[in-house]
Amino acid sequence: MRSKKSLWWFTISLIVLWVTNVQAKESTCSLGLGVGYVKISASVLKLTNLEKKLEKRDDVTHSRSVDNESTAHELSIDCLLSEHVGVRGSYIDGMEFSIVNTVNSPQLSVDTLFGKITLPPLTARVEREVEGSATGIFLYYRWDIIPSFANVSIQGGSYYVRAKGHWKASLENVDGEKYFTLLGETEYQREYFPSIAFSGNLNFTPSMGLSAHYMPVPGKTTRMLFLTFTWRLWR
Repeated sequence: MRSKKSLWWFTISLIVLWVTNVQAKESTCSLGLGVGYVKISASVLKLTNLEKKLEKRDDVTHSRSVDNESTAHELSIDCLLSEHVGVRGSYIDGMEFSIVNTVNSPQLSVDTLFGKITLPPLTARVEREVEGSATGIFLYYRWDIIPSFANVSIQGGSYYVRAKGHWKASLENVDGEKYFTLLGETEYQREYFPSIAFSGNLNFTPSMGLSAHYMPVPGKTTRMLFLTFTWRLWR
């Protein structure tokens, strides 16, 4: 709730700045297309109840691997509202993460009414795939290093993240031959979180440039690094 209120007041502040800027007719806006690297905190991909139960069992061998790194692409719009202050909107898509649980069961002998039955060694795999996108808005302050060519900025704002996850389970023998595969339900998750960003910008021509954005998330090991080509829309 606190993050939603912060985003609300942040948005109001941006609207006030925008109105002031429109009246002054000093805005410079650019469109950006970029690619990047995203690494999220492994703690975000929390253990499920099934994984917790498997960790406590002694009759099977359980391993868990997490792929918490992904490439992504970004669409952004950047408007410089005054000589040093601006606002930047960002949409990130294409993030993909996965978790693979592998359970190895040794050869078992089970007593039944018809005698003892021996079950061969089996391997079960439960895979969870998570797809994500994020929409963010940032207010920034810019310093010119070389006027009209190079500048740096520090940004503060918030991202709204949407994640979609689904799982599948398969059972196979020691040779890797699958007996069957089950598909699970799709899960959805949404969350706001604050973020800061550090940016360096180069203007090759009056209408085209290149920006690098480094975005750590405070309090988490989440990191994002994007390289964005920009085109000036109007001034």
